[in-house]
Amino acid sequence: MTTRNSSDGYSSGLPMTFHVDELILRVRRNYDLLILAVLALALYLVFMSCSFDEWDSYSFAMALTDYDILRNQPHPPGYPLYVFLGRAVLYLVQRPLTALTVVSAVSGALTLIPVYLLSRKMYDRPTALLTSVTLMLTPALWITSETALTDTLFTFLLLLAIYLLYSGTRGSGGMLQASWIVYGLAIGARPTPASLTFLILWIWSTVKMARKVGNRVIGKILLLFTASLAAWFVPVVLATGWSNYWLAMEKQLIGSM
Repeated sequence: MTTRNSSDGYSSGLPMTFHVDELILRVRRNYDLLILAVLALALYLVFMSCSFDEWDSYSFAMALTDYDILRNQPHPPGYPLYVFLGRAVLYLVQRPLTALTVVSAVSGALTLIPVYLLSRKMYDRPTALLTSVTLMLTPALWITSETALTDTLFTFLLLLAIYLLYSGTRGSGGMLQASWIVYGLAIGARPTPASLTFLILWIWSTVKMARKVGNRVIGKILLLFTASLAAWFVPVVLATGWSNYWLAMEKQLIGSM
């Protein structure tokens, strides 16, 4: 059961129960979002790229069958979450390019969900719908949803984490904790220095809520975030070897200077 602080009503634990009736009710309330997400997915799948758009796409494709960071398959730091999802889809479609672009297309369609929910929570339903439609047709999202690149997967996870973080700062302890988990996975989708800059937002928001959630929840958040990072980082190191991984990172950093 979800625990609550009786003094301020703040939810300090992750929900342990889930009601099917509540899910059905939420789907009915947000039927327009469901329709929009399906339309976006159809749009992105129809216009999927028929070739590798750049070298990164090709390196991701090679990584699906032979993951080797030392040979830039893919290039460091490895993009493990995108490759893992691509491998899962590869079992169904048997074509590396199709597998990767399907991951991008699905991620692009799913990106509309946190944007819609956040806009509706902050404003109203018409604003949420207009914002989501505009985002769906924005060239930046449309194009990246059709290519074998990590952009849309990272964008989806990051925006989902932001929605959860916003909900957490409004009084949901479970949402606050979940936001750290999803943010850790977002870093795994695109583990670059740019993705770490958002950490400031999470730290500031959590510190702001520290008095309400208590030290116990803060400690739990740290453990959850560490676990979400380890979920993708440890397999990469085990598959590559620590010395080889560090060597590949050094070459990548020196080459980018």
